[in-house]
Amino acid sequence: MEQQSHELPHIPHDLVVEIFTRLPVKSLLKFKCVSKSWLALISTPHFIKNHLKKSSQNQDFNHHRLIAPCAAPHYTPKLCSLQSLIQEPITCAAEIDIPVKSTPTSSVSVVGSCNGLVCIVVDCIEVFLWNPSTRKSKKVIDSGFVRRQHCYTIYGFGYNETNDDYNVVTIFRALNDVKIESKIYSLNNDNWRRIEDFPGFLPCYSWGKYVNGKLHWPGYSGKHDRAVVSLDLEKAKYGELKLPISGDVGSNPVVGVLRKCLCVIYEDQRSNVDLWVMKEYGVKDSWVKILSFPSLGVRGHVPLCVSREGEVLLQIGSIFKLHNLQNDSMMYPKIMNMDNCSDGTIYVEGLVSVKANDEEVQRQHG
Repeated sequence: MEQQSHELPHIPHDLVVEIFTRLPVKSLLKFKCVSKSWLALISTPHFIKNHLKKSSQNQDFNHHRLIAPCAAPHYTPKLCSLQSLIQEPITCAAEIDIPVKSTPTSSVSVVGSCNGLVCIVVDCIEVFLWNPSTRKSKKVIDSGFVRRQHCYTIYGFGYNETNDDYNVVTIFRALNDVKIESKIYSLNNDNWRRIEDFPGFLPCYSWGKYVNGKLHWPGYSGKHDRAVVSLDLEKAKYGELKLPISGDVGSNPVVGVLRKCLCVIYEDQRSNVDLWVMKEYGVKDSWVKILSFPSLGVRGHVPLCVSREGEVLLQIGSIFKLHNLQNDSMMYPKIMNMDNCSDGTIYVEGLVSVKANDEEVQRQHG
């Protein structure tokens, strides 16, 4: 009787790579244990970037997650599938272990996400870079700012593509101090350095939004005109972008990012909520109002994403709205187990490491 062969069929390497780049991180982490060749493949920077690119470009959000910090008494952030939130009337959120043991009175904030990495801040002091998909994290060294009572600190998180480096920016002002100081952290170098002071007036309390290699905060141009203040991460230089509406128009607009474009929301409790998108970065005339609806006295709308079908997802506290730009309809998807959560951040699952890139480490120590 002929003995059956138990050898695995040969699969061309290029086909393996193509299949692997379409798989979720959870599966890839398991496949790392199958063989040394698979471990080597999945660990290469080239594969990690290709996998991230495919996951990011998935218009059904198969690999995207929404993470939101929660208020007292439970500060642990909650996590849910972005695809389920958009496509299902009800989805469920789950608690996720953050890379620090917080006390019952600790305040945990999500500063932002970039390429699968999430930046969180505990009590507005301790900063962590964290990959929720791989559960790997790094505590960022202290910035050196001397914190006193009533000091003011805000952050931003982004990616310097030229240097293949991840940066955290902290903007600090002590009570009664005229200067608004800034520092930038480099993951590659694992250090902070002083950069030019934040220009103009103190920005309102919001985390920097990353788009086009820059971080953005609502601020002022001169003494009265509101503007978006930008920070170029490569050059470590501040600039500004003109808003679609000039002058002092009441409250600061909410700054966000939709489909890799800068956006702002104007809120007027007595009239409408207006959402503007800058179609061509840096060009004032490219601002386009894509959505307007009655405010009904509600403020605090946060833009999150735009679906394949042209639906804009907004968050107001623990409430989510899905506006269809085609027929002007509106839905309210519900998330179970996400009460008292706000300021959601979307990240894409990836394999990016929270350590400095290997080439930079070798250069520094070679």
